[in-house]
This record gives sequence, C-alpha cells and structure tokens, in this order.
Amino acid sequence: SLDPHHVRRLSLAGGVQKQVMWVHHGQSLADAERADADQDSTNPRWVDAPLTPLGRQQARSWAGIAPTWKVQRVYCSPLMRTLESACQIFSHCDVELHITPHAREGWWFSTENRGRLRAALEEGIEAAGADGAQHWTPIGQLPGAHKLRGLEQLEAPIPDVWDPQGEAKRAGAEAEDDLFAKWRRGLEQLKLELLRSSASRIAVVCHWGTIEALTGVDCAKGSIVPTLVNSQPNGEGWQCTVCGPILDHPPLGIPAYEQVDHLSTPASSIPTSPLGPAPPGPFR
Repeated sequence: SLDPHHVRRLSLAGGVQKQVMWVHHGQSLADAERADADQDSTNPRWVDAPLTPLGRQQARSWAGIAPTWKVQRVYCSPLMRTLESACQIFSHCDVELHITPHAREGWWFSTENRGRLRAALEEGIEAAGADGAQHWTPIGQLPGAHKLRGLEQLEAPIPDVWDPQGEAKRAGAEAEDDLFAKWRRGLEQLKLELLRSSASRIAVVCHWGTIEALTGVDCAKGSIVPTLVNSQPNGEGWQCTVCGPILDHPPLGIPAYEQVDHLSTPASSIPTSPLGPAPPGPFR
C-alpha cells in the first residue's frame, strides 16, 4: 500500500514525484443561487462568480491549519472564487500563490466560468451592461494578496486559454465539445507546470471539474484531496493516486481553525497535514 510518510521511495525510475493537495474552492454566488432555483447557466450575475459569505467561511476554516501542511508552492485558477479561496486558506502561510489559467474550470459556456483580465481583477468592476456594472472585491484587498504571482499573464487575452471577452462574444457559437477539448489541453499544461515546479509539496486551489478530471474524485466545496503524483517529466505515465482521506472543511466559526493561535489550543485538536510529514529541504 502507499505510504505518504515515505513518499520518496515511491518515485518512478527516471521520473518525477510530487505530493499534491487538490483544494476545492468554497461556495460561490452561482452555487448558492443555483441551489435555490433552476437558473440558466448564462445568468449575467454569475460572471466570474465570487465567494458567498459561506464560501469565505469555508475557505477561512482552513487558515489556522494550513501552516502545518508545509506546502512549498500554491497554484490557483484565476477565477475569482479560487483566488479568494487561496488567499483565505493560505493567509497565514509564507508561500507564494501562483496563478495559472490552466487550472480553470471547464464548462466555458457558463458565465460563472468566464473570468476577467488583470485590469478588471485589480479594479473590481467590469464595464456596465444591461443590468448595470458588476462589482467584485479588488484583488489587492484580498488577505495575503501580496503573495499572488502571475497576474502579468492576464494582461491580455491568451487565445484558447484565457480570453474572457472573446469567449463572451463567441458564446453559443462554439460547440461544447470544442470548448471541452481546449479545456483538456489546458489540463495537460497544468500537469507539466506541476511536474516542472521546483517544489515537491504543492497545493492546487481549483474546481470540481479540474479535480475530478485529474484525480477521479468527486469532492465537496472547501474539501481537500491529498494525492501522490508520479510521472515522466513530459507528462507521460501520469499517475495521481489518492494517499489519504478526503477531508471536508473543518467546523465553521471555530477560532482555533481560523487563526494561528496554537499556544492556547491543545495540539491534539488541530489536524496535521493530510500528506504526512513534509519532505526535507527549504521552501523554493
């Protein structure tokens, strides 16, 4: 059986191995409203849907525990719900948050999965439409926003990867199969990003579809899927194996889970890393 405490003994000959925690974002506005009514996936209110107060609480519930994971690098989708989740979860961690559009959700025809370029993320507002201007929290106001890296990628559209205006203009004109093919090509690029990273212990804050496609796990909002990834450097032979229990977010509203205050909290009550002890070596 796989032993996450001795992860380095599992690496393939000539291959690459990583410990990867797949983190599902918290509840978004689209998630909440879709639960209440049979809403159309093109609802303009859902463009780049942000977290709800519950979603922020789900993400924040990990904040006091995240430092025990000893993650060396975090990757996150550029969609607002994952940026918010990553900033909340790792707000107390000395780790960079690397934005990668290849971690975005599929279903590009749905407005909740249509993101924004850097200027709109920084300003927190999009041009006014028929229903008026939409507002989001400016990205610089998120907790730990100074740790975000890679915003420069979003200065201008990236064809077939991250093109919010182009996707909006083509909405309904592109076959869903073609959109999913583009998304799957992006997932292959995400694999390469993880494999080429200098970090051996990684967290990826992303989406249900991304996690299901790469791990085979159907996970709830705010939950974590700990895995061991073995592969050749070029992505061939990719093996992503769940190496521990799939973790739901901690109880909501418990200060010990949201704050780094372990001096007043019994050590036995604070869950340790789902991946086991961190491998030796400095943060890179």
